[in-house]
Amino acid sequence: MGSTTLETPCREWQGGRNAHGYGMRQRKTAERFGTKYVHRQVWIMVNGPIPAGMVVRHRCDNPACFRYDHLELGTQADNIADAVARGRNSGPPSKTHCKNGHAFDVANTYVYAGSQYCRACRREHSRKARR
Repeated sequence: MGSTTLETPCREWQGGRNAHGYGMRQRKTAERFGTKYVHRQVWIMVNGPIPAGMVVRHRCDNPACFRYDHLELGTQADNIADAVARGRNSGPPSKTHCKNGHAFDVANTYVYAGSQYCRACRREHSRKARR
């Protein structure tokens, strides 16, 4: 897990932000035009490509920050564990289990568009769909 006490101040993105406070920027590439997360763009410029299965995390807990020394790589499970440990998880604090009773823990939870979802329920749904 990253440290929340850093020696340097955050550098906050002054442009557009999404609903969760992350800095967003329009970027045109050879293939297409689209909106990109600023912190991910900075990581790529300084460190190169983001490896598959990894996410760029904010050590400072400030989604608008794009200071390169406040960023680190980790897995989505690391990111969720940080969110829970620091009390900033996106789901309501009382939501500890899915509607089918599976625990919302690090191994069984994924976050998409700011909401938590149950991996066990998704696997079961996929199994039924394949039949």
